Amino acid sequence: MKILPPSPKLASDLKQVGAIMLADWEKKAGPDGQALVAAYRKK
Repeated sequence: MKILPPSPKLASDLKQVGAIMLADWEKKAGPDGQALVAAYRKK
């Protein structure tokens, strides 16, 4: 079995889906969730 790096298109699509999922989660989590993500991104 060979593990190959993802194609640029696949990597881009996965990042886009991840951003959408994170935005949906932040809406559900409210200000506490947004603060948590902001703190994570600072590091």
